[in-house]
Amino acid sequence: MATIRFVTSINKWQAIVRRKHFKQQSRVFVLKSEAKTWARKMEAELDYVAINGYRMLDRITLNDLIDRYIKEKKSRVKNYRGELSRLRCLQHYLGSCQIKDLSATRIASFRDLRLEVGRSNATVVRAYKLFLNCLESREMNGIIIYP
Repeated sequence: MATIRFVTSINKWQAIVRRKHFKQQSRVFVLKSEAKTWARKMEAELDYVAINGYRMLDRITLNDLIDRYIKEKKSRVKNYRGELSRLRCLQHYLGSCQIKDLSATRIASFRDLRLEVGRSNATVVRAYKLFLNCLESREMNGIIIYP
């Protein structure tokens, strides 16, 4: 059962989903109904994983992750056009790769390709940091389940 609570300091609803053998998942919403819907969805996914032994990382590609990141962060980013351009570049080079298959060598090859094309070190570092933000974003907790 999920916990839905009102956080008075920020005037928002927090949904918390806890399951044995899974990392705790939580998210904050403006509406209580949104929190309940998200909590139900997360519980259903966790139940599915627990019953079938199915890991969501097996089916998620970097394209899916970047598309969701773009949708979630669109209105909250200062330099949206620049970030979108870097994300599209990441999608072009690494998009078809599944999250579970990402490795340091694959990311290093992306870095080397970008440097070969003539991009500066700072540009490549910005793209790398954006890639890490995509993976670590709080919104991505809804997709990736770490048992």
